[in-house]
Amino acid sequence: MAIDKQKLEELFEDASKKGAIVSIIHFDAFAKDEAQAKNLLVNHIAMLSKENGVLYCEGNIDGEVIKTEENQFSAIAEATVVAERFQALFLIAIKYAPIAIEVLKPSKIELTMEDAQNILLDASQASQQFASYFLAKSMTKEEQENYKKEMQKRSETGKNILEQNQRQRII
Repeated sequence: MAIDKQKLEELFEDASKKGAIVSIIHFDAFAKDEAQAKNLLVNHIAMLSKENGVLYCEGNIDGEVIKTEENQFSAIAEATVVAERFQALFLIAIKYAPIAIEVLKPSKIELTMEDAQNILLDASQASQQFASYFLAKSMTKEEQENYKKEMQKRSETGKNILEQNQRQRII
């Protein structure tokens, strides 16, 4: 049973008043044939729809698949996504690397201190994972193990600092 567009807009408006973020996310894909380019995007959007914090997701291929000068096929898709809160949308941006994100609603986003800290920690963690991937490619097994131990210590230190600071604020 399909929901009419007006009803859907009303639901989006209600959700955004309760802290949800309504957005359009644009993705691109490159493949060796037209069908594969489309399938990559369909699968990408299907995975996105199952992410934590995604309340609604509907996507479609935007325009025609184009053959590039490098003999690859390029396709673009857009997905309307309603994320439970800003942090969920932020994690989607980090994980799915869209080519563009349009935030439609609300017109103003407010974050609690806890949400802001969590988003910043997510950014830090993503940066560390990205750096770790590239470093791992250039390190020996022993160097990789030492690096993992150092990163674990760093993570624990960060958590301890936050816990200690939260306890001090309570006192």
